[in-house]
Amino acid sequence: MAKILLVDDQKDVRFVMSELLDDMGHEVLEADSAASCLNQFGDSEADLVLLDLHMPDVSGQELLAKLRKDHPGSTPPVVILTGSQSASDLNSIPELGIQGLIHKPWTPEEVETQLEGILSEAA
Repeated sequence: MAKILLVDDQKDVRFVMSELLDDMGHEVLEADSAASCLNQFGDSEADLVLLDLHMPDVSGQELLAKLRKDHPGSTPPVVILTGSQSASDLNSIPELGIQGLIHKPWTPEEVETQLEGILSEAA
């Protein structure tokens, strides 16, 4: 299916999401920080990026801006992962130019429906 770059600083979140994506037939690359994501991104040829909105070293918003700056025109679809219920966080999401939003905790059906729709549009 697709190669997905999963970027989240929480090991348990990466584990559960990675297992779900693997069960869906996707290849999963994991990054636990912005630096790890930036190191893997250029070589990964990812079809989609699942990006945590809040990480300790840099925000998902800042990381996405850097990816787009460093790789203009070649950034795959991005889906934000967030556990935030903050109005300011949620109001800023549409401005990111992302293709999807998955709230933590998620359901497997929610993830599958969103990702399959996004990946079929990108194909």
